[in-house]
Formats: sequence, structure tokens, C-alpha cells
Amino acid sequence: NVFMPPKWSLGYHQCRYSYGSDERVLK
Repeated sequence: NVFMPPKWSLGYHQCRYSYGSDERVLK
């Protein structure tokens, strides 16, 4: 990630980022 999100939002952003990446890889 280029930016460092707050600790409380790290999990949220990481979850969305991973989901999007996995979906792109599957396609």
C-alpha cells in the first residue's frame, strides 16, 4: 500500500484490498 491507514481502519482496508485482488486474479 502506498499510504499507511490508521490502525483501526487497517483491517477494514486490508480486507477490501485482499477481496478485490482475489477477485481480479480469479478473472
